[in-house]
Amino acid sequence: MIRATVSDGACRLYMLLDDMARDRGNWFIKQAAMAVQIGCNDREIRNRLSELEDAGHITSVRTGRSSIYT
Repeated sequence: MIRATVSDGACRLYMLLDDMARDRGNWFIKQAAMAVQIGCNDREIRNRLSELEDAGHITSVRTGRSSIYT
């Protein structure tokens, strides 16, 4: 469960990622695509991903120029 310490936008992003990862257990999606799906810009996505990672709800692994989120 997402704690109340993260923003509403971070919660919405987490719900999107959770829906996408139900079968795979991880997320591999471009930040621009995430932004379109939840109606914000790329910068907000980066901030929300950092917020989720700092709160311990997700982890990221760099794979070259991309990241995989778990």
